[in-house]
Amino acid sequence: MRDLGFRLCILNALLENGRVEKDTFEHFLAEKAEGKIGPATAVEDEGGSVQTALEILGEFPVSAEDWASIKSIYVDGGDLIYFVIEDFLDICTGGESDHYLYASIAEVANCANLETLGVGIYTQADRPLALDCLAGLAHLGKVELDGWA
Repeated sequence: MRDLGFRLCILNALLENGRVEKDTFEHFLAEKAEGKIGPATAVEDEGGSVQTALEILGEFPVSAEDWASIKSIYVDGGDLIYFVIEDFLDICTGGESDHYLYASIAEVANCANLETLGVGIYTQADRPLALDCLAGLAHLGKVELDGWA
């Protein structure tokens, strides 16, 4: 099963490397969220809108070429992908919502050309982070488990 919190990290890597533009994610979210969530619902539902936005962005198609283009992943609350959600919902957590935490980085195994990985700071503290998914990444040269590589 896909971890939605870490999927945001993957989508952010595509933003950072220029594979996908921010407005592409914004349009995808707006189209899929129409009639379900928006600024008015975000204030009233105590995070349900954030979860729904995560689920919608989790459906964003990532091609084989997209996966291959990812050479680095660094996780930071200030990453642009969080603001796609927060701008759409007109909320501000600074990317620090517990909704963005993740328990699995298994999807990183799809990043065959990954060279650097900085994760850990936004993991769910009550669960150990499995790293066996890194075993097949031949180009991976640097891993920082505190989130800062």
